[in-house]
Amino acid sequence: MHIRAAIKVDLIDGEAISPDILHLLYQNTPGEYEPLVTIYDKSGKLIYQDKQDALEQNKHFLQLNQVKKNGFSKLFDEKGRQTYGFKIEGLKGEYIVFATGCDTHGFSRLANLRLILLTAYLITMIFIIITVKLFARQAFCPLQK
Repeated sequence: MHIRAAIKVDLIDGEAISPDILHLLYQNTPGEYEPLVTIYDKSGKLIYQDKQDALEQNKHFLQLNQVKKNGFSKLFDEKGRQTYGFKIEGLKGEYIVFATGCDTHGFSRLANLRLILLTAYLITMIFIIITVKLFARQAFCPLQK
């Protein structure tokens, strides 16, 4: 989400494309594939907003101070969407960007990683238990004779 939002900032900041044309490019893209982006200047003035923005501007204003102070902010809403706010430096100044979307690819990747790590942990523990029993039996074998 961060990279896609930064690309929109670069397009608008470098005047390579106008916000109206950017709206036309992204209006038919399904929301789950493209993050919804809102761009403010350093003072909090709205520069660009996707027409179907997931968060209202008043929620962004609550996060603006946190982004100015920390450089980023994260927020999850009731629908499982993530809003990531961050600062970015452009040619014409500093911008505060909010990207909202559901990172389904990232969440599924984390679920797969959790399954892989849990499986590897269990296999490793079984291997350690078998190895310890084998060596313990061989270590105490001379005592039995």
